[in-house]
Amino acid sequence: MSIILEVDDSDVDIDLTSVRHAEDSFMILNDHVDETGPLDGSVSLSEESQSESSDSSYLNIYLDDDIDDQEIDAIESMDLDGQRAIQELEEADVEVSEQARSEEDLCSSIPGMYRILDLISERGTSGLVEKIIIAQDSLKHFLNEISPGAHMSLTKVDFKALDKFRVKPIGIYGSKDEIVRFLVSVAVIDDTIATQLRDFPETRTEKLPLRSGLYICRVSESVSAAKRMYVIYWPEESTWDDNASPPVRRNRVTFMRYLTKICDQVTSLISEDHAKSMIWSNSVSDDQLSESDEDDTDRLFTFEVAKTNEQEEGVSVRQGFECASDELVITGLHPECSIDPEFFKPRLLFGETRQGFMTTQYVPVKRSIKTLNSFKLTAFLLQDALLKARLQVSENIGPKSLNHLVRLGLGKRFPDECNIWAKEIQSIKSTSQKDMEAQQKKAQDELSAARARTESSIRFAVVDAAFSGYSTLDRSRCFASVPALTHDEESRLRESYSNLTTIHPRIADNFTDELGRANCKNIIDESFRKSKEKILLVLYLSRNLVNITETQLTALVRSVYKDNKRQQLQSTLASILHEIATPADELSKPTTAEMRSAEKMLKDGGNEPSLISDPDFIADLEVLSSTMPLLQDAIKVAKDHAQKYLGSVVDKLCRTLLSSAHRIQLDDTQGQLKLEVDRRNDQDLRDVGRSLIHKIDSLSASCDSPISGPQSFEITGHRETLKEASLLFTIHLMHLTTEDQHELQLHPTTVPNPRFKESYSFQLPVGFSVSHSQLLEGDRLLLLLIDRNANLHLYLDHLNNIENSIRGERGKTLHRDKIGEEFLLAFDESQAILALISCEKLQLHVFVHDESRGFTASGSAINLNSWYGEGTTMKKACFTSGSEELLLVDSQAIARVFSLTTMQFRFFGSPSHPD
Repeated sequence: MSIILEVDDSDVDIDLTSVRHAEDSFMILNDHVDETGPLDGSVSLSEESQSESSDSSYLNIYLDDDIDDQEIDAIESMDLDGQRAIQELEEADVEVSEQARSEEDLCSSIPGMYRILDLISERGTSGLVEKIIIAQDSLKHFLNEISPGAHMSLTKVDFKALDKFRVKPIGIYGSKDEIVRFLVSVAVIDDTIATQLRDFPETRTEKLPLRSGLYICRVSESVSAAKRMYVIYWPEESTWDDNASPPVRRNRVTFMRYLTKICDQVTSLISEDHAKSMIWSNSVSDDQLSESDEDDTDRLFTFEVAKTNEQEEGVSVRQGFECASDELVITGLHPECSIDPEFFKPRLLFGETRQGFMTTQYVPVKRSIKTLNSFKLTAFLLQDALLKARLQVSENIGPKSLNHLVRLGLGKRFPDECNIWAKEIQSIKSTSQKDMEAQQKKAQDELSAARARTESSIRFAVVDAAFSGYSTLDRSRCFASVPALTHDEESRLRESYSNLTTIHPRIADNFTDELGRANCKNIIDESFRKSKEKILLVLYLSRNLVNITETQLTALVRSVYKDNKRQQLQSTLASILHEIATPADELSKPTTAEMRSAEKMLKDGGNEPSLISDPDFIADLEVLSSTMPLLQDAIKVAKDHAQKYLGSVVDKLCRTLLSSAHRIQLDDTQGQLKLEVDRRNDQDLRDVGRSLIHKIDSLSASCDSPISGPQSFEITGHRETLKEASLLFTIHLMHLTTEDQHELQLHPTTVPNPRFKESYSFQLPVGFSVSHSQLLEGDRLLLLLIDRNANLHLYLDHLNNIENSIRGERGKTLHRDKIGEEFLLAFDESQAILALISCEKLQLHVFVHDESRGFTASGSAINLNSWYGEGTTMKKACFTSGSEELLLVDSQAIARVFSLTTMQFRFFGSPSHPD
């Protein structure tokens, strides 16, 4: 079976005899590959490309991929003794790192796999760049595995020991899945590692399972099997894509060139998806192919070069269009503007797919006033304002607020005035403190002098409240020093207490609380409780025993007060019940029913104390004393117990209330004194503060700096800001009407009449200028600014967001001392590549734009001095659209095309007028 393979690229040639089909993949064997390209056929070469991160402990080395094709063809095998290979790498300026990369991948987990060339990223002078380097540690492990101790360092290698090992490794490259399947088939990896190799991280921040590079894979770990090995090129995720970025394409070409230099035989593993993307043609039958193979045994062919048709390139010129705009007018300059009027002329913008022009307008200094009503701002912003702004502090500001202002910035800005203010404040505080101490001592002396009077008024109030409801008790006994109080004295003490509680309300509140806790309406004295119980029991029994005689009542009272046991009282009561029931039978004992009746009467009588309050009980004792003389002694004892208990309560309350009253008087007096002293002190502080404010307002009047811009403050007043003069740039886009678009579709030679409808603006400080402006597809703008220090700033963003990018400084900054005074700029919109050429230094700086990372350097600066003579400068530069070729015209009127892929020039021509 014969197959003809056709690839959609004239630079890729696939030999039919080198195609093998294995399951779902194709293996293309290529002997002596000169320059192997990917499936899309487009190749590029570079040592450096942009990367997102840099975390490498290798030395930064460059691999020279300028390898002659004859040298590649001449390689028969790879000599593991390293003599010629090391010499070739040294000629390529390869250096070795002293430390291994801190970020490990699966290479260390795969037995028999060693990394020899690695793709790393690091931060250089132009940003993050990718570099291909020798993986020293991994190469060292490989050489020491096959010959222990042979490799000590890159410059100290035992070549004699390595001379014993000569191998011809097979190169492997292609689709990742097919490489993984191949490694599984030769038992280099297991299914677990294969799964990990197939999993690509979803985000750029995640660690790759295996970094892109060249790897040596030994099929067996034994030294005798050292000749069975493969050199595998592990690609990046988008290496074989048609739309791969320029850095990825350059890395691809570099690795493939070294792969073909190392290996005699290279095998390409193509996945089913990649195979489907290739153009396969079956126009030639198998029989025809077989006949052709049989006839061409001598492999001799005859060629005839035919002359191509002579064609001349030319340009046809036709009538252009005219358009008018009210903005294409230079207005009068502002009186404050000192810029050259030529600067404000409208300028036409560069653009491949969009057209427009840009106008410039001078915006003068603008002063604005903003009212602040309880405006909150942080201490940092307030400090910034105090240190820079011209101030007008209100005279009504309080001392505390003024102290905050001094602490936050006024003290640094006006040190002498604030130091004088601080000394005056300290003097006022010292005087106030002395005055306060004197007033407090005077108040304490007055309170001590009035202590006796205060004690009498409080005792009178306590006795009056405690004996309220006990009118039969003698309250005069509570005033030992005053045996008897007259009516006038009582009125005086009552008035004194009223005045005291009026001045100090907390004394009255405390009095009420303490009296409520004492609960004088409930006498808890145990002796009084027993006397009350016995008196009420006798009264209850006397009411319920009908026809009781005086003798029986006397016996009952005696038993209540004398018998300590309840059984004896119950027996006496039962006997009385028996005598009343059977007066004639005095000798018989009480019956069981009478004993139970006596027990019930004693139980009911014991509940009598709970039915009458203590004040009511004591009030009834006077009447009871006259109606039941037998209880006069018991009544006197009960009243004595109540009198004694209430007297002790009064004494305790007086001690507590007097102590608290003295403390309350002292606190209130000191508080009142402090208010008066603080009022005088505040007035003095305000007077001193006004003096400081007058000085600050006067001294800060000469400051014209605007206010720029985790404690917070509330500011009330107004803020006056001064906005510096600026330059307003307005971009006016050119649009075709619907009618013109329709006419152009029908008649391409129609002359349209464009209109200017949309406009976008951005502002720059005075001193900035626009060096290059180019409209891009999708309403985007490429902008190159020059600041006051002559440094360059590159921006690429949508027109409606370009001002935000400038304000946020989200561009690429280039220092003028690196670029030089004169420079040229070229930008290819389709490739998103920007070239910046230093006219005097003859250096080429290449940048690649990415939507997420912006402009990033694509390697280091390219030195062009070796192609130009001394004194030559660059005059013009532009890209060949859609390619990585740059046309350069020098001061000698010579045009050359420089390829960013091969880093070589090709002659183009000599224009008549280079300028």
